[in-house]
Amino acid sequence: MGAARNSSARLLNVARVFASGGARAVEEYLSIENLSKKTANEAFIAITDFVCPDGGPQDEGIARSAYISAIEESPEIAETKFEDLNSDQIMVIVERTMANAIFNRITNDIGNKIILLPQERSISDNLIIQVKDFVKRSVSDAITDLKVKAGNIRQGDSLKIVDQVYKTAFDIMVSAGEDE
Repeated sequence: MGAARNSSARLLNVARVFASGGARAVEEYLSIENLSKKTANEAFIAITDFVCPDGGPQDEGIARSAYISAIEESPEIAETKFEDLNSDQIMVIVERTMANAIFNRITNDIGNKIILLPQERSISDNLIIQVKDFVKRSVSDAITDLKVKAGNIRQGDSLKIVDQVYKTAFDIMVSAGEDE
């Protein structure tokens, strides 16, 4: 998962900082002024370069796309002031980013013909929708199984936690795939 795991770890660090000191602590951590007064959408967009450093390799594009999509998929918090968010709402962005990164990797593999889809368009379209839902549930289950909460992340553990979530999510998907 390359850049996606590093981006997810950086976002998890932001969630940890937010859980321990709120929006102002995130401002200080990232050296970004007035972040707390922005809407959640504006604040998450403002930290994009920290979460997903600009690079160019394909993996970095997958990570950036996953993060931006997670923001777009969260209209329930979009207009809330960043300082009024709670840790669970930030974890929604973390979880959706992880799920999107895995799904983007899968669709990239489809595009590179590493994974082949059925020829019939309606079947392949339906399969893609099912895969996305399955990935989201797998990541959610992994986060639940590992009891990942923004407030219980120790400094320096983010990458380890991200690795565990990705591994557990993939294990869930493999196990379910073997059952079908």
